[in-house]
Amino acid sequence: MKVKYLAKMILSNCPQWLRYHLRYVRAHKQILNINNPKKFSEKIYNRMRSPKIEFSRLSDKFLVRDYVAKIIGDKYLVPLYTCRSKLDLNIIQDLPESFVVKATHGAGFVKIVKNKKEENLSNLIEEVNGWLSKDFSKVGDELHYRNIEPKIVIEKALLKNGNPPADYKIHVFRKSRHDEPYIFFQVIGGRFDDIQQSFFLEDWTPAPFTRKSAKSIQDPELLEKPNCIDEMIDIAKRLSEPFGYCRVDLYVFDDAPYFGEMTFTPFCGNYVFEPKKWDSILGEYFGWPELLEKNEVVTKISKNN
Repeated sequence: MKVKYLAKMILSNCPQWLRYHLRYVRAHKQILNINNPKKFSEKIYNRMRSPKIEFSRLSDKFLVRDYVAKIIGDKYLVPLYTCRSKLDLNIIQDLPESFVVKATHGAGFVKIVKNKKEENLSNLIEEVNGWLSKDFSKVGDELHYRNIEPKIVIEKALLKNGNPPADYKIHVFRKSRHDEPYIFFQVIGGRFDDIQQSFFLEDWTPAPFTRKSAKSIQDPELLEKPNCIDEMIDIAKRLSEPFGYCRVDLYVFDDAPYFGEMTFTPFCGNYVFEPKKWDSILGEYFGWPELLEKNEVVTKISKNN
């Protein structure tokens, strides 16, 4: 633990450019080509360093809702209870018994409240408001997160037998605007305890790759093709259309897809694929430089909402 802590302290005090290179070598055991990226991982690192402004708007858990509504319709949005600058007891008292609270400006800032009567509300308020003071852009140097205003978003809890729905991360790659996208699914189980994941292609055949050290899903229900898979693919294609690569996260609840989030720099570019050649293959599918357009990404996300 002391060695890891020391390494973390040294890394945090390095210049940003050096942190990128050190993290890349640590994860991929190779030298990073950030200025002329070819591999999937290298293009993600380039995005982290030089993000498009659209990445901030579409990574914002609140502002992205406007883009989703305009592109695919608001029926795919999880019902919103409120969006606030901080959480307090009065807000909680006006909420139903169950809800989901998350922060707009990063990853991992999420709390499922299954029954607020069983929650320590003081601790909940302290934890949630604590998220707001954290600069998530400094965690992995994903610079687009620094342009997101920290707020609290509270949505309906999609629960079945007290459990959240399955999480489907749909990775969409486009070489150009004229090419059919290359798509694969990353299905996540045990999101809040024992994380498991399995990979499938668009036709739900097993992907020819996996993620290093990933624990495969054991639940046979999660391994089944969703009944609404065609609708999910259509959603992911339409939302990701302006980009050479984008990950669109969806939930399936009562056989209906719901939007989760859009991600542009997953795992800070440190996905290690097995076989390793898939880092290069996916890099070829990843249109570069960035494609964009789509009516200037719906007029710069409706003039900043």
